[in-house]
Amino acid sequence: MKSLWHLANLNHPYPILDHDTHADVVVIGAGITGLSTALRLAEEGLSVVILESGTVAGGSTGGSTGNLYSTLSAGLVPVREKWGDDVLREVVEARREALDEIERTVTRLGNDCDFHRRPLYRVAASPADDATLSNLNREKEAHQAAGLETGPLDARLGTITLQNGFKIADQAQFNPLRYTQALADAATARGVRIFEYSRAEQIEWKGTRVECERGAVRTDQVVHASHTPKGINLTQTAMTASLEYGTAVEVSRDTGADGIFWITNDQCSIRNYHHEGADYLIAVGEKHKTGEPVHDDNCNERLFQYLRRHFPGASSVPTHRWSAQQFSAPDGLPWIGPSPVAPNQYIATGFGADGLVWGVLAGGIISDAIVGKENRWAERFSSRRFTLAKSARGWGEENLHVGKHMLHDHLGKTPDDDGLDDLPAGCGRVVRRDGDKVAVYRDENGALSAVSAICPHMKCVVHWNDTSKTWDCPCHGSRFGVGGEVLDGPACQPLRPHE
Repeated sequence: MKSLWHLANLNHPYPILDHDTHADVVVIGAGITGLSTALRLAEEGLSVVILESGTVAGGSTGGSTGNLYSTLSAGLVPVREKWGDDVLREVVEARREALDEIERTVTRLGNDCDFHRRPLYRVAASPADDATLSNLNREKEAHQAAGLETGPLDARLGTITLQNGFKIADQAQFNPLRYTQALADAATARGVRIFEYSRAEQIEWKGTRVECERGAVRTDQVVHASHTPKGINLTQTAMTASLEYGTAVEVSRDTGADGIFWITNDQCSIRNYHHEGADYLIAVGEKHKTGEPVHDDNCNERLFQYLRRHFPGASSVPTHRWSAQQFSAPDGLPWIGPSPVAPNQYIATGFGADGLVWGVLAGGIISDAIVGKENRWAERFSSRRFTLAKSARGWGEENLHVGKHMLHDHLGKTPDDDGLDDLPAGCGRVVRRDGDKVAVYRDENGALSAVSAICPHMKCVVHWNDTSKTWDCPCHGSRFGVGGEVLDGPACQPLRPHE
């Protein structure tokens, strides 16, 4: 389940934290947010330790599309309706500045990450119904109100007939893995210490000590750059956790997919990538809430068949398949800055599917806050803002969703463990054994393994994701491997082993 970007993987291993140490700032997460923050802080003269549960950019950053834009993937209409045109223009301006900062960083670091300016196309594929076309026209008006120049469609896309849409020039694409690895190299050259496979298992509320399995860091400040704050945080009660899937195929060079294509009625995005003489197409889509069962075909397989159907030169088998999680804030804007409840801790979350650009913006806001500098965007995206009117509906729907799963999964009927004979290899199922909910997995050799099905974050019951081969919590987005190890989300502890 590695993304296409690993074709150009240049990462060298970093050590595991196996001792106690001290730093001015501990950054949890070595994705684009964490490394952007750490590099800025190091350049200000602070000592920084980064704790990464996996590898540099191995999480959401390495599973992203690599698309960079000043608009939003979900469109600008929701922000315009909640916040109005003035804030809409601020959002686009902030993202444009962050995109330009990425380009300057690529030049400054001599980063070979395949950064290129590309147009973005928001389109409807034929046939499109009236509602789709109406929404697309509303999006065009919102983009114009935000100060973005919309141009006519001047592209083709395989055999897909582009019925309607518009173009936004001067956006960009890159390889997010290579970019973030270059940030890591620059940060370590400035004295930042990066520890991989060093998951933060316990964080003191005052942020003065972060403990891992084999070591700990005493610190003055903690930055949660792990996509969602670790542990229990008020923001988690309002955010929606979702999964999207990516599939890549090798293609003949002339695909007509030069740019960022959002196909609104097919609910997917398409882009190309060139690496060492070979050309690839990437499709991202099949979005659903984390932990919600997907009963029909494999999500990655549907994306693969979509590419095969519309691009006759596509390879007969996919080269890469993966998934990535996103957390969306109820009022449409991310939360960036000091934690609302914990002193000396900072959060960066609610990025939705737009985390690459938001992550760079967050690096500037948080680093400025720590060193005492003013930042023009700090108030707009403050993690301490309270927007009841704009957030009430999303907050209510999400907590209703969590409550439904808490009641249904704990009180509903769960099959006993004597019904596992029909569990196929490579699949998992939650069963009841001696009164406990147990997550059972059968490996490719037929052997069974079991862990507790109770998420250690807030005690919801995990669900099996057959596409990603993971245990996913439907309440707040914690995700675990088949052995119970934490992969993503707010959980600090793994699923407890079960005999």
